[in-house]
Amino acid sequence: MAKGRVEDILLLLEGRSIPVSDTDRDRITSCDDLGTLGRWFHRAITATSTTEVFDEDPADPQQ
Repeated sequence: MAKGRVEDILLLLEGRSIPVSDTDRDRITSCDDLGTLGRWFHRAITATSTTEVFDEDPADPQQ
């Protein structure tokens, strides 16, 4: 299941023309925590950069 979510995140970022560095790609592909991947996926929907995808915002109810 995690592999599918990883692919979804990468496809979403690519489809939105958000650059993904090798470091960020490694971070995404090496994650196997479905909760974390879910947060990243939801953030990727509106994020303008991978920094926003990974940002740990204490006000974010998805954390």
